[in-house]
Amino acid sequence: MVQYVILATKIIFWIGFCWIQILTISSSHAEKIKTEKRTTKISVEIINRGSTADVVKNVARILASRENLKVKIGQDKGSDIEQTIVFFREEQLRTKAEEVNQILKQEAQIYAEVRAAQASDKKSADIVIMLGKNKEAPPN
Repeated sequence: MVQYVILATKIIFWIGFCWIQILTISSSHAEKIKTEKRTTKISVEIINRGSTADVVKNVARILASRENLKVKIGQDKGSDIEQTIVFFREEQLRTKAEEVNQILKQEAQIYAEVRAAQASDKKSADIVIMLGKNKEAPPN
């Protein structure tokens, strides 16, 4: 009888220990996920395809002031384009690309088209902005 009590006590202790381990691991994992979400930045590359260097620098400065964006000015040897385009690499970035477009419109008075990057488009960042010659809204 004593052996059964000792065995039962050991089993209860072992189950309690396992639950403590599970709760400790899950809470530390949840904290790690929260930290990753806070520090994850969206990469944005600005490509000049017909705009002036001053406009490129101004757009980079405006976007770099946002804490959740990591901005770089990239190089591209493609021909000039008329209208600015904001490409997003994955569908889940569409909302962020539209937010970037609103920032461009409100703070730099640049009107752009937002669209998903195709196979032939540059995908060097989460969001790629190709600054074209025109800052005005595209014709309907």
